[in-house]
Amino acid sequence: MPEQLLIFTESAWWLLPIIILSGSLSWLLYSKKNRPWSRKVNWLLASLRFLTISLTLSLLLNPVANLLTYEEERPIVALAIDNSESVLQNQDSSALLQGIMAIKEDLLSKNYIVEIYDLVNKNSLDLLSFSGDRTNLNQQLKHIENDFEDQNLAAIIQFTDGIVTNGYIPSRSTFGQPIHTIGVGDTIPPKDIKINSVVSNKIVYLGNLFSVKTLISATGFQNESVLLSIKKNGQKIQERSITLQEIQEVECTIDAASAGLYRFTVEVQTLEEEITSENNSFDFYVDIIDGKENILIVASSPHPDIRAIRSALEKSENYDTYLLVPGLNEKPENIDFDVIIYHDAFKNNENLRQTYGLLDIPTFYISTERPSPQKLTVEVNVSLAEFNNQTDNVTPALTSTFSRFKIDKELQSRFNDYPSTVVPFGEFTLNGPHDILLNQQVGRLVTSKPLLTYYDDGSKKFALMMGKGIWKWKLQEGAVSGDTELFDQIIRKTIQFLSIRNDKKQFTAVPAERLFEEGQAVKFNVEVYNSVYERVTGQSFNIMIQDEKDSIQNFEFFSNDQISEFSLGNLTSGTYAFEASTFIQGKKEMITGEFVVRSLQIETINQQADHQLLQRISRNTRGEFFHITELDKFREVLSNTTYPGIISSENEFIPLRKSIWFISLIFLLASIEWFLRKYLGSY
Repeated sequence: MPEQLLIFTESAWWLLPIIILSGSLSWLLYSKKNRPWSRKVNWLLASLRFLTISLTLSLLLNPVANLLTYEEERPIVALAIDNSESVLQNQDSSALLQGIMAIKEDLLSKNYIVEIYDLVNKNSLDLLSFSGDRTNLNQQLKHIENDFEDQNLAAIIQFTDGIVTNGYIPSRSTFGQPIHTIGVGDTIPPKDIKINSVVSNKIVYLGNLFSVKTLISATGFQNESVLLSIKKNGQKIQERSITLQEIQEVECTIDAASAGLYRFTVEVQTLEEEITSENNSFDFYVDIIDGKENILIVASSPHPDIRAIRSALEKSENYDTYLLVPGLNEKPENIDFDVIIYHDAFKNNENLRQTYGLLDIPTFYISTERPSPQKLTVEVNVSLAEFNNQTDNVTPALTSTFSRFKIDKELQSRFNDYPSTVVPFGEFTLNGPHDILLNQQVGRLVTSKPLLTYYDDGSKKFALMMGKGIWKWKLQEGAVSGDTELFDQIIRKTIQFLSIRNDKKQFTAVPAERLFEEGQAVKFNVEVYNSVYERVTGQSFNIMIQDEKDSIQNFEFFSNDQISEFSLGNLTSGTYAFEASTFIQGKKEMITGEFVVRSLQIETINQQADHQLLQRISRNTRGEFFHITELDKFREVLSNTTYPGIISSENEFIPLRKSIWFISLIFLLASIEWFLRKYLGSY
């Protein structure tokens, strides 16, 4: 059906009376026989008068002009480049970039839009660096699709060796565009000795022996004898001779003689003719500690929340969890508990913390959906008004002002998928230094009511969850994201917050993690307090770090009453000692410790390209696979392929009474008529 060019907001039937009236008025004026001009001129003047009157009266019907414009969306072709370290093991970067540049020029010559992507972001060939420490091809392809979701993305051309070291295998995902893959690297196994993996405990207790299992593979060097050594912070502690096999596991035993965080290195002797020696060594880190922290979960009855919490804590070797459910479990004896998790707290008729003598231990309260307002006020300094035993279903909303710890930014969007949990309905008043991590959200409305809050006044410390049912968060996150990193992080960081004892120090400085990965920003949690234990803003402090080569770096910051996390940026792999210091009332306060930055090394382990994977990706998406040596053939295919543009239309509605052009037309018609009448002698 054709588009209407003119639309009237009033009934178009009014045009008939307007035409009759305009014609009648024009006829009355120009029907006189005595006129100083010819008959043809008279018809012209009558027509001008008719048009002027009819167009003017038509404005009463509020006409709207419908302007239809067309625009062509040029095809977009994305060049997805694997810029990981493994790509250049058998490939010269300049030759690869020259081939990519040639294809880009071919596409531009056909008036296509060309975008360049590395494994993480949109990039340019001039700034491309083959230094990526992990390869997630599926994430790269999904990122491109999301960027051009509503645009004319015609095809993706991916340059890679097919070695996936992170994320899902792309051939198992669905894509809407053809993906042409260009395979780089060598599919024939090179002569090489490599350490595939090292398995060891991350945490070991002082005085124990722990085993280190090293998986070694050798291609082209079977039955050769080489030396295998283990170093501790760069110092050799063991060495033995092994006979190489195609694949073998070598087990060693190490004594945890002293407490601390140590970097161990397994090394296999490098032989001539190896393609690379970078995969002949492997770093791993062991934290030798005196003991675990003991966590007691107290509950009036079994609940799925308890299992969800325990599974999150069991992923860390720092914690031993115990369960106390009256009638089912007895309180463990002769154990000093560091943190209590009190599930279904604040019931009118019970206080299990008091019953079992647990009052002086930092507690993570998970409230019952119908708590006692009196107990809330007494135990956690929260007032609940207008309660009347009602409940509400709410979802979590992350606050921007929380400062006790940080939730990883890449995980924060997962809160949007979390299902609702049941909380008491009413007005909440938080008394004292509460710090809210999650607010209650009802539908799309984020309220100021707390859902998860943290309290620390220097002598009393607790966390408070205002409702049960968080097991559904863990279940939903696992179903949507494939893991439960966000849920686990909330539980573990809550326990970390509670387990750190307040010792009334006016200066605290600890690394956010004991173990950082190379490429991850090293962050410190630092707080400065005055004599009445109030956080201080503007206090200068220094963090000095020293690496294994005794090289020293100094960082100076200023404290903030809103932010407690300070970044040292990215550091190279290794073990670092730190010393944080500041002056408070003329006295130097100092804290020392250590942390580790771990090299991932995963890109140097596998040197054999996987072109079968690339062939499956192209086959599943109606694309084609070519080896890097077949670029000329691929360019010929591209020259014979035409990606069509998309024609899009857009309607623009313009009210004629607001159009300067329409008003000008009426004025012009009236002016012409007046001028002709005057010129021809009519007065």
